[in-house]
Amino acid sequence: MKNLGEYRMQFGGQERVFKFGNNTVRLLADHYNIQEIDRSYFKLIPALLWAGLKVREAVNDLPEDFSVEHVCDWMDEAGEEACAALWLEAEKCMGFISRMAAITSKLKQERQ
Repeated sequence: MKNLGEYRMQFGGQERVFKFGNNTVRLLADHYNIQEIDRSYFKLIPALLWAGLKVREAVNDLPEDFSVEHVCDWMDEAGEEACAALWLEAEKCMGFISRMAAITSKLKQERQ
């Protein structure tokens, strides 16, 4: 059974497991001390992939000094099509976060 939000692919010379969900966003926000996710894709995409891998650190056999710089190198090695497929999976899996914000906002308005 596939875990919701998990995506497996060859990345950094071996099969890795990315996890995109609430823990990923929390880790990303905590790591970069951000209040709102910036849509600057040059920074966001590698950072999101870093967080997705880091959430599954135990199964990913990551280097001890694992960083966003590793992810950027691995993105270059994987190529644009593989990275685009990975990004689409991340957007699909994390889409519920933006929907939850809209639902919460609507509920707050209804309760006023």
